[in-house]
Amino acid sequence: MKEKAVIGVPTAAPTEHKEQENPHVAVTVLFMLLGLVVPQGAIYGALAPFGISLAAAVSGTGAVLVYIATLVGYLLPGGAALPLRYMAAVAVTGAVRWTFGVLPRITGKRGFAPLLAFASTLVSGLLTNGTGTWLTVLLTVAESLAAGGFAYFFRAAFGFMTQSGERRAMTMSEQTGVILLGAAALMALMPLEWYYLSPGRVAAAVVVMLMARGGREQSGAVAGIILGAAATLCMPERLYIGIALAFGGLLSGVFSRYGRFAIAGVFLIADVLICLTATTDMAAAASIYETAAACVAFVVLPRGIDKLLRRYLVYGQHIPAVEGLRHSMTMRLDTASRAMAQVSEQVNAVSQKLANYGAPDLGTMYRCAGDGVCRSCGLKVYCWEESFAQVMDAFNALTPLLREKGCVEKEELSGFLRQSCRHQPEIVASINAGYRAYLVREDAWRRLSEIRTVITDQFSGMADMLSELCGRFSDTQRVDMETAGRVVALCEDFGMPVEEAVCLLDRQERLTVEILAEDVGVCLDGGRWFRELQTCCGRTFDSPTVVRLGNTVKVVVTERPVFAADIGVAQRTEDGERLSGDVCRYYTDGGQATLIISDGMGSGGRAAVDSALAAGIAEKLLQAGLSPDMVLRIVNTALLAKSGDESLTTLDILQTDLFSGSMRSFKAGAAASLLRSGGRVSRVEGASMPVGILRDAGFAENSDTLVDGDVFVMVSDGVLTDGSAWLEEYLRDATADTAAALAAEILQAAVARQKDAAHTDDMTVAVIKLCCRKETEKRHGEG
Repeated sequence: MKEKAVIGVPTAAPTEHKEQENPHVAVTVLFMLLGLVVPQGAIYGALAPFGISLAAAVSGTGAVLVYIATLVGYLLPGGAALPLRYMAAVAVTGAVRWTFGVLPRITGKRGFAPLLAFASTLVSGLLTNGTGTWLTVLLTVAESLAAGGFAYFFRAAFGFMTQSGERRAMTMSEQTGVILLGAAALMALMPLEWYYLSPGRVAAAVVVMLMARGGREQSGAVAGIILGAAATLCMPERLYIGIALAFGGLLSGVFSRYGRFAIAGVFLIADVLICLTATTDMAAAASIYETAAACVAFVVLPRGIDKLLRRYLVYGQHIPAVEGLRHSMTMRLDTASRAMAQVSEQVNAVSQKLANYGAPDLGTMYRCAGDGVCRSCGLKVYCWEESFAQVMDAFNALTPLLREKGCVEKEELSGFLRQSCRHQPEIVASINAGYRAYLVREDAWRRLSEIRTVITDQFSGMADMLSELCGRFSDTQRVDMETAGRVVALCEDFGMPVEEAVCLLDRQERLTVEILAEDVGVCLDGGRWFRELQTCCGRTFDSPTVVRLGNTVKVVVTERPVFAADIGVAQRTEDGERLSGDVCRYYTDGGQATLIISDGMGSGGRAAVDSALAAGIAEKLLQAGLSPDMVLRIVNTALLAKSGDESLTTLDILQTDLFSGSMRSFKAGAAASLLRSGGRVSRVEGASMPVGILRDAGFAENSDTLVDGDVFVMVSDGVLTDGSAWLEEYLRDATADTAAALAAEILQAAVARQKDAAHTDDMTVAVIKLCCRKETEKRHGEG
């Protein structure tokens, strides 16, 4: 089949390039502002190494601007005691960065930034302070280690902020880097007070509560510990403030699932307990006022911040070792598949052996008939020992008569029986009775043989099914545990206790979200929950599939495909019949549209039963994820086992990927289909047998790629009684806007062509039209 590029889908390359540039510019501006503030943060009285850490962490086109801003920050009053030393270290850091800029393999290493910050701080400190006392050297080394450690995490934060492509959740290292970056800036603001009140400490408390809100216990505790340590380093005389921030961060994370007021309440309680335990002076009261102000500010912040945090933060939860479970399940399915295959082989071998020993035999029937009559006859030895061959020849001569009439008469005896037997009436009666019993046994044995064959096929089919499921489990599909954590947090924010939440990424990185939660009446389709779910996952989803089972609701959400499938079906029953032998099923699930047409042999009730059985089984198994080949095998076995009478039906399956437009057609004895693409019409057909005739059934498979506006038409054989040429011409000129209208027009044209025919068949027309989703939404909006 021909290959076509997917057209009609607007490219996003220029927009993506622009979006990638804008974040880098914004991050450069942010780091320039930090360069003015961070050098003001001091530890151990007058040591300010954090500007050097910031300079060592940044890179790229805007790094020079950050270096300049950092130099200016060290010149501002209130910072380091010896600003020239730190300015020299920043200049050296920038020069080394610029020199090694042509060697990304070196500058891109994780250890480059911390090593550069450590060396610059250490060398500048030793040159400025000398090596007079061991305490001075130890203090310089400690300051250098702090500069290197902060540079490591600053680099992680800078890398996250300037990442290209789709934004993802932060790793723990990146979270720590962002918090440390904020802590370094707040250290410059914490000592600033107005009537014992510090805006820096208020901001630190707000940051801790925000991190607890977005990342639960993990992020809340990390933020509390880091900002608490920062407060202690810049204000060692107020150790209780650092303890209150750390303890409050942990408690806020624990109570974060209950909303903002709960977070603010427990944070305030923790601060009051710590401050009043440590001291009762005015500073403690001021700290409580600061915390109260921070709680009020946190509560009134816009809810959009929650969405932003939920997108980038992830909290630890009790998620099983999914990969280990998947490997374990794969091995078990593979073992079960091999075992079922062996069972099938053993059953087949035993059945063949039993067929040789236990099958009904006419020779045995003749001997039994003769034994019953001749037991008391004086000529038994003469007949059955001396003349055994002549006796059996006479019996075997009766076989054609028995096969033809089902019985024999005395006059029809021949050979030895006619010439020498003294009990001819009794022999005839015994033969007729024995033959009737033989027919019953023969029919039962034939049915038993058929059942054994079906059972063998079932075992073999189950083995293949398990093998296919094993292959699906072992596919390169991974679980996005970070996104699952954010989904759980979102559901709990809406009061939905979650039992299970799984986020799966397939080989094309398409996300599927499956949620099992308590049904609390939340609107799950198109409401605020659904909009926030898309923001939380950073994806655009199709309408969710919602299944309610008692007090539990299962929600399955998949990414919105590129295409929308417009499907229309039109059917007509044969004149004089109440039931149609044609059955059509279709559904859209997980970005794939599936159409099924089954045409039973003949028309009326018998054909309706066969086609309904085939289409129903095929639909359920395809929805369960089995391949069309496996579905065909199971449907074929079901029709063979349904009854002793012949049951056959055609099966026509179309599967269309709504992301890529790829199409696969599977036909088992089905009529030809038609594809209209770019104004050209082509037939899609293949030689194959209907289902239910032979044990080894197979599909005729075709594949192609559909694009925006392509139309695929499937029909039953009743539509093409006089060939497909007229339908090709009709489809080429058809102008119907919708698939339903086109299906109705084709059916009407087919009926008109056969109005004078002596006999008509059931007719079914199924049409799928592929439309670019953006164009479809635009038309709906205009309408």
